[in-house]
Amino acid sequence: MSVDLHQHLSTTDYLGVVVVWAIFFSFVFLFSCTCLNWCFIKGDDDITVFEKWGAKRGSKWGPHSFELVHKRMAEQKEMKARVAAAE
Repeated sequence: MSVDLHQHLSTTDYLGVVVVWAIFFSFVFLFSCTCLNWCFIKGDDDITVFEKWGAKRGSKWGPHSFELVHKRMAEQKEMKARVAAAE
């Protein structure tokens, strides 16, 4: 008497890897947008990438106001221009 230990997998079995990957990275994205960006960033901290991205599209993605985000983005652009001119 012998036991067959070979697994027979279908294409839907392999789809589980894609589903778990999508769920994991969706959780990481939502956690970074909500908990990290809204709870741990204070008003005197630097502007985050989410806030810069949202300000370009007209939505607020962090604790800073639109005016402050646009002001800091303009300052950074001006500073990059100065560095490029000095080189």
